Amino acid sequence: MESPTARPRTVGVAGGLWITLGVLLAVAGALTAFQALGNGELTMVLAGVLVGGLGAAFWASGVSLRRGRDTRVVLTVLGGLLSLFVWPALLAVPAIVLQYRASSRRWFDSRRSID
Repeated sequence: MESPTARPRTVGVAGGLWITLGVLLAVAGALTAFQALGNGELTMVLAGVLVGGLGAAFWASGVSLRRGRDTRVVLTVLGGLLSLFVWPALLAVPAIVLQYRASSRRWFDSRRSID
């Protein structure tokens, strides 16, 4: 059994999945925005910026999760909404499950008592 102060592997993997999802969304949003900007499509530019911002939020929350901040509720809500689309669900669903495993929950609970 891992000590309560050591980050469980489930939290590390979940954070890595959220970071990966965030980077993919940020890159996709930036590419969409730049391409639409070249074509003069303002609506698609705004959509690309929105997707890029969402990606940045996932990335930042994933980093915070790995560092011990309990961002599970935010990530679960955003990941659940994003899981309406097929490819993000491939990363979001396993990350949601891993961050609520017993070892993850115990680790976050122990960190809450320290703070």
